[in-house]
Amino acid sequence: MIDWEAQYLVADRLGLRGYKPKHFEECRYIWKTFVPKQGQADCVQGELLREIEKLRHEACSNGNINWDDNFAWFCGNIYDILAGPGVFGPDELKAIREILGFLKENGEYAGAYAEGKIDDSECDPIKLAYTDDDLYDYLADAAAEFYLKNKKPIAYEHKDFIYR
Repeated sequence: MIDWEAQYLVADRLGLRGYKPKHFEECRYIWKTFVPKQGQADCVQGELLREIEKLRHEACSNGNINWDDNFAWFCGNIYDILAGPGVFGPDELKAIREILGFLKENGEYAGAYAEGKIDDSECDPIKLAYTDDDLYDYLADAAAEFYLKNKKPIAYEHKDFIYR
C-alpha cells in the first residue's frame, strides 16, 4: 500500500504545506518583463524565475520523466543566486536548500526510473515528482523577494550547456 501522505513530509516539516503565493503580481511582472519566450533570460531575476518554473513544469506536467543534468543544475543555481548576500536569513536559506534538495532527489529518482535502473515492481511513485504547488510557490516568492531587493536587472551570462 502506498503512503500518499509521505510525499508531504518536507512541506509539513517546513510548515509550507498548502503555502499560497504572496508575490503573484511581482512574479507576473518578472515573467512578462525578463523571461523570453524561448531560451535563457538575459538577467538573473528572469533566469531565476524561469528555472523555478522549469522545475515545476517538469514535475507537474511530466512527472520528472525527462529529468537530466540541466534540471539538477537548476537546483544548485537557484540556491546559489538566492544565497547571495543580504536577501535571506539562515532559516529561509535552510528551507530553500531543503526544498531544492528534495526536488532534485525526486528528479534523480525519476531519472533512474526512466533509465530502467528502477524496476516497475520496485518503483515508489511518491518519489518520482512533487506535484503540489506549495513548494514551487514558495520558491517563486523567494525569486520575487530577490527581485524586490534587486530591481535593477543583473546581467545573466547564458550557459552553453543549458538547453532547457
